[in-house]
Amino acid sequence: MDEKIRIAVVDDNAPQRFILSKLLEKDYSVETFESGDAFLASTGGFDIALLDIGMPGLDGYDTCRALRQQPDGEAMTVVFVSAHDTADDRIAAYEAGGDDYLLKPVAAHELRHKLGGIVAHRQAIRTLSRQSNSARVLVQRAFSKVGDLGLVVDALRKLAAQGNHEGVTELFIGILNAWDLNGAVRVVTPKGQIDRTTDGPLSPLAASVLATRRDAGHLFEFGSRALVTYPRIAILIHNLPTDEPDRRASLREHLSALAECADLRIRDLDALNAPQGPAGDGGGPLLATLGQTLAQIAEQGRDNLSQAQHLLVEPLENLERALDSMSLTDIQRAYLDDLFKAAQDDLHRYFDRAADIDLEFREFVGRLLRSAGNGH
Repeated sequence: MDEKIRIAVVDDNAPQRFILSKLLEKDYSVETFESGDAFLASTGGFDIALLDIGMPGLDGYDTCRALRQQPDGEAMTVVFVSAHDTADDRIAAYEAGGDDYLLKPVAAHELRHKLGGIVAHRQAIRTLSRQSNSARVLVQRAFSKVGDLGLVVDALRKLAAQGNHEGVTELFIGILNAWDLNGAVRVVTPKGQIDRTTDGPLSPLAASVLATRRDAGHLFEFGSRALVTYPRIAILIHNLPTDEPDRRASLREHLSALAECADLRIRDLDALNAPQGPAGDGGGPLLATLGQTLAQIAEQGRDNLSQAQHLLVEPLENLERALDSMSLTDIQRAYLDDLFKAAQDDLHRYFDRAADIDLEFREFVGRLLRSAGNGH
């Protein structure tokens, strides 16, 4: 069962406090205060305040202004209760930070109707907030996936341009840093090995792990750690995100694909440095396998983006429908419309960029597969 809405009745008139309390106590949790000072000094946590305007000492207007300055004071709905109903009174109530206005003597049916609308409005706002948070999480995930794919494309470009083993090693350290991963990279060359870490010297234990099973390209995981190993390159990760399974899987795939590409590039560098030695005839099948792996990554990226677009459209439509059902002022609606437009513009720019990166990645994969088919 949902917790009752908490209402504060602030009025210097004792009979008025008693009447309002009796009218509301069945459906709401009600607490009464005889002055604005007493109300402001309370522990708070109210959802709605019924605030008398004409009180000695701190009147209703000043009480509302002071409330709005308190932490979380903006979240409370303030309904002014007054015996006066002039335009000046209502403008003063609005300027003081009030949300609504009731005339004394308060009719029971009008009070219940007014509060029912306020409660429904607050619940709708909370629903919108949850939907907005869900949409924001989806956007962040989608941005992360597109950012990762962009980094992979950039890394493949740079990898193809590397002219020495040290450059390949430093490139992978940069990739780990970009993904906030701590670890080490070992590149095996004909003259020995090159070791680099993201943080400090390479420990003997890490060195021994990097040396394991270099002859079999594979991914090994143990807790938050992982080892990607190929004959010419090994990557040790210390901090895979165990609390984000999707992110973890994405990083594994990207690192494996990049390591396989790096192994091929290092093989080419070895051949360039020793042109008399045969380069081997297994590159074609290996390139084909790599191209198929990258194609699968590209396909997954498109599926993720398509899903993100679908999941984002529905919350936005729900938000707009909910806003249409609310009694918003022209100023409030214009403000929210501007926010919607800005958010939609940002999303369009984001998905346009995502489409560009996806196209670029697919073109790269296509060139790789054609190269494999030509026997390169």
